[in-house]
Amino acid sequence: MSDQHSPQALESLFFATLDALRGVWDANNASSALFSLVFLKRLLALHEEGALPWLQILPSDARWNEAFKQAAVNDTPLAVQQLIRTVTAITKRNPLMGHLFVPLVLALEEEPNAQLLLQAVLVLEELDFSTAAIPVPIFGRFFNNSLYKTAWRAGKIGIKRTTPKTLNRLLVALTNCQPGEVVYDPVAGQGSTLVGLYQHCPDIRLVGQEQNIHIWALCKMNLWANGAYRADLIRTNALVETAPFEPQADVAIGHFPFGQSIPSSLVKEQSYTLMPFDLNMPQIAGNGLFVQLLLSKVSITGRVVTLLPIQSLHNKREDRRLREWLVRRDWIEAVITLPYGLLFTTGIPICILVLNKNKPQPKKDQIVFINGANLSVRHQSRLQRRLAPEQIDAIAAALHRQEASHLPELNACISKVPLQDVIDNDYNLDAKRYASPFLEQLRQLDARGRLIQLSQVFHSERPALWFDETPHQDLPYIRPDDLSPSIANYLLDVSGVQTSDQVRRVAGRVINESVLLVNRSGKWFRASYFRFREKPILVNEDIMTFRVDEQTVLIEYLLLQLHDSLFLQQLNMYKTEDPNRSIHEEQFESLQINLPELDEQAQIIRETKLRLLQEEERKVERLRQDLNLGKQRAQNEQHKIISSLQHELGNRLPTVLTELKNLKDFLKDKETDGSPLQ
Repeated sequence: MSDQHSPQALESLFFATLDALRGVWDANNASSALFSLVFLKRLLALHEEGALPWLQILPSDARWNEAFKQAAVNDTPLAVQQLIRTVTAITKRNPLMGHLFVPLVLALEEEPNAQLLLQAVLVLEELDFSTAAIPVPIFGRFFNNSLYKTAWRAGKIGIKRTTPKTLNRLLVALTNCQPGEVVYDPVAGQGSTLVGLYQHCPDIRLVGQEQNIHIWALCKMNLWANGAYRADLIRTNALVETAPFEPQADVAIGHFPFGQSIPSSLVKEQSYTLMPFDLNMPQIAGNGLFVQLLLSKVSITGRVVTLLPIQSLHNKREDRRLREWLVRRDWIEAVITLPYGLLFTTGIPICILVLNKNKPQPKKDQIVFINGANLSVRHQSRLQRRLAPEQIDAIAAALHRQEASHLPELNACISKVPLQDVIDNDYNLDAKRYASPFLEQLRQLDARGRLIQLSQVFHSERPALWFDETPHQDLPYIRPDDLSPSIANYLLDVSGVQTSDQVRRVAGRVINESVLLVNRSGKWFRASYFRFREKPILVNEDIMTFRVDEQTVLIEYLLLQLHDSLFLQQLNMYKTEDPNRSIHEEQFESLQINLPELDEQAQIIRETKLRLLQEEERKVERLRQDLNLGKQRAQNEQHKIISSLQHELGNRLPTVLTELKNLKDFLKDKETDGSPLQ
């Protein structure tokens, strides 16, 4: 293979030609036409080699480019029509191809520019498309990568047609297809996932679905370009139009567009709906339907690997019903949470659900949770983030070999959890509830008998006097921003707070006793303690209030624990499950803290105050050092400037003195001669 036919050289030539076409043509039409011409050239080369004996190609088909060049010079419309007739005739003689050249036909019908197309034809004539010059793996890699880059260039509309490369690699590694298996993808897109599976294990049967005829054709080209000539690609909407195939699949894999809903009238007759649903609902959530579709297409020993938004692991209603349905059947093999931003169209966190209708005995009655939400990912921007190869390998090894991760980032982030624990957690499948580093710290504290829930240090009764309008008395009106973000100023200061009269229309709870105040929602945690003296306060409805048992816990110690990283990780576990990052009182009271005896609490407070004071002293010292360093730098710069001026003056001083002497002699001569100065 020459350098001219390397994947990099082919891609460079392809995109240089594409950019030339895009200067006049619509970008989508330009890429459709160029991909089709490249594929046509490859197809004819394969036929000439005898690589595809079932392919019916006439001699006139092989000479299409000569006919096109001649017609393009004399009769441009005729050239376009001849090319359309040629590719249409090829597809009619070869039923396996279906409507393979639809992208080219549609592009030429919309923009019949034969002169522009002739430029691409002349460029492609310089290349040898035979397998001797470009082996199948090389051509397949070039075609797949070019499709991906073209979709990326098209922005959000284009990138929806494909799955990011690193996610594809992870899906392929998790699927771990074996020779002879049937693999089904109901949302094939441009075929990048199916191609990845085929490259991993060529001895498998691929079955895919894609409803858009244009994308369907590109997917078919991609599969054939990579040697998957016998792949079955069905052109239907998987959730609305059934696509029976035999035998049932061994593996179903897919990435369904998130957030879609399907009219219940289109779903009620579908055979894949394994769970009953309310026919009175106008729309059915697509995520649950998609999982049911995948399960319906695999055999009784089949496996499913699918991408889902992480909200589906803890949402209520339909998602919860699906989770309960899967847990009760012991079909969930693993739940893998991933960092945000791996999908280029959205920044929401995602997860991978691995289902198995026939789990091996060692995996029965349990679920493997892999918490990869905090993995450090490579990124070019907030929405261009990628997993590293070693991260993909570590996640796959944790699933398939049930081994502890050699990747430090996944330490304490892999856990096997009995089904009963998931049931006790109301079928919540968020991996951070079961596989997070802070859980191990909680277990260690619990083993020492020092871990308690906050409910044990709060009185059960809460202040109950509620106003839904401004009270008659003018009271300080406390909002979340008035609470302290740190332990430094934990006592509530109402001196600078607006009053209910100033705010006018307010709603809240009147507090006439000492209570702990905590913000209910928001990204950052804020808490203050209100020490009641004489005047009550009115607190906003977005603030939770708790009466603290001061015989059990010291207030300062409690605030220290609430700002501790171990507690904040527990808090965020609940908040990230809510779209508004909100938490209610019962959840907050269920969080745990380390609670020693009162004497030890007081000792911890003293040590913490001393540590904080020392930290502040170090900050002051660093500021003083920075200031002194800045002064020294300024002095150094001043010295450099003076030295430079002295040096410059020293160099020019003899010249200046000579000029002054000459001037003095000149004036003296004028004075002696009595001649005027001019």
